[in-house]
Amino acid sequence: MAQTQVSSRHLLREVCSKYQPGVTEHPVSCLQVFRVFVEDRHCQACNTVRCTAHNDANQLRRLDSYDHAGVAERLCSYTKVLFVWEPLEGLVSAFHDKFESSNWYYHSAFGRPIISRYRANASLSALRTDDGVTFREFVQYLLDVR
Repeated sequence: MAQTQVSSRHLLREVCSKYQPGVTEHPVSCLQVFRVFVEDRHCQACNTVRCTAHNDANQLRRLDSYDHAGVAERLCSYTKVLFVWEPLEGLVSAFHDKFESSNWYYHSAFGRPIISRYRANASLSALRTDDGVTFREFVQYLLDVR
């Protein structure tokens, strides 16, 4: 386990230096940590989704609520926990949240372009309402815009 962690840290540093050289030498900004929650009693910092599922959200503070010294102290000494979604679960969840619910922003900003681009003979009604994007159309859109 220890060797795996050392290897993971090395890979993380390598990737970060490739895509954002010098990022570790700059102080952390509030924007970088606003979705990180801190559980001071157990000295843990974790991402939004799973941490709040296991704790009363009122007991957690966002890392960006601390001053720079408090942020640095917690980042150096606390155990960091990151939960990653299984990619397909995240894809289905995004589709459900954005297009199967009444999320007017995504319907208007993305619904019409997706329908007009990926649906042969799209009806005027579908284009007018921006509603009814299918999962297949959504996935094809994501594949094309990456």
